[in-house]
Amino acid sequence: MRQVAFILVCAILTATSGGCGADTGSPSSSATAQADSATAQTADSSATAETSAPAPTCTDGAANGGETGVDCGGPCTPCGIGQPCAVGGDCASTVCKKAKCVPPGWLIGAGGGAETVKFTTVLSTKLADPAALAFHPIVKGQLWVANRKDDSLVIAQIDDSGAVAGPVLRYADSTLHFLEFVNALSFVADGNHFASCGDSRNTYHGNAKANDFMGPALWPGDLAEFKQFGPDAASVHLDMMHDTPSCMGIASAGGTGYFVFNGVAGSIDWYDFGAPHVHGGDDHTDGAKKRYAKLGLARVANTPSHLAYDLESKMLYIADTGNGRIVRLDTTTGTAGTSIKLYPVEVAMKMVTGAKLDVVLDGLDKPSGLVLHDGYLFFTTVGGSMIFGVSTDGKIGATLDTALPAGALAGLAVGPDERLYFVDRKAQVVRRIDIP
Repeated sequence: MRQVAFILVCAILTATSGGCGADTGSPSSSATAQADSATAQTADSSATAETSAPAPTCTDGAANGGETGVDCGGPCTPCGIGQPCAVGGDCASTVCKKAKCVPPGWLIGAGGGAETVKFTTVLSTKLADPAALAFHPIVKGQLWVANRKDDSLVIAQIDDSGAVAGPVLRYADSTLHFLEFVNALSFVADGNHFASCGDSRNTYHGNAKANDFMGPALWPGDLAEFKQFGPDAASVHLDMMHDTPSCMGIASAGGTGYFVFNGVAGSIDWYDFGAPHVHGGDDHTDGAKKRYAKLGLARVANTPSHLAYDLESKMLYIADTGNGRIVRLDTTTGTAGTSIKLYPVEVAMKMVTGAKLDVVLDGLDKPSGLVLHDGYLFFTTVGGSMIFGVSTDGKIGATLDTALPAGALAGLAVGPDERLYFVDRKAQVVRRIDIP
């Protein structure tokens, strides 16, 4: 080591002052001293580094050496619930949230009955059989609720404490068409717009014979536009397409594209609205459509079948209510074949067959509300009033028995506070799950 240090110092002195010592080539005492000093400093630095970063023992009762908790995480065995973590691998549960290990299905707690969590009512005003809810993805705390009974949308600002801040607004559809029996909402990620659909065959609440001229409607995501063009919701809508009667669920596919659950055909339909028309207009001649046919999905009347779409994997998760299961559709598969055109005023719909449909979890009592959050599916069941938290491959992380009456549960959403909100159709309120 001393010889190596000497050679390095000698090279530096040669470059700067012409040599290491006398012209005879023998090293000077100064250069030798500098080499000795460099060697000592190198040794001291190595010793300091070894002292400041001791190897973890995983048994010394201290968090050190890359451990995230005391003798756990990092290179040691995974940590338990409530212990510090950096990534999921630091936790025995494999789930790390806000630097702490949490149970799988963490939004509903560790599992059990209603006594294990707290239900907080956050909205009870102007609701009439609320079936779905969604938080605006950009405007923090802005909650939108779909009222199935009176064809309306309710908007409330929820503050950090869970209280309503300001007036609760309601926009109803006087035409009994655009929001007829509305039961599903979905925002695009940038909040520019959202779409809705309803369990309707276009009877105008029983005032006309069903003609199935129904489908998803497009709306502005800016509340200011509702205030400007309302109060009638029909005057606010931006577009509508009409090949999906009894539309039971909807999910944004990005841009102006949406997937919907066709309750009559038992299919998944996809729409791209294209260029919206003017507020309250009726130009439906543009856009694009396709149908993932022959999937065998089953509707249950008066019960939403919500959807959740993973933009990255292109997988669509479906609450297949009538078949008692959660299924996953690979939207990149299938063969496009013939087209159908049901209405002269709209573009034709391309039929896609052979798409890959897998069962995530079955044996469920009418699954209804569904949301995908951080790699986990959270869904409600209507018969048993249960809320499930499961991985996308069907492993149950937690279940929560809400003890609410059958038929109470439907849509749910994750709020900006990382808590789960759901509608209670029987009590006509929106509730939040608080974990003690």
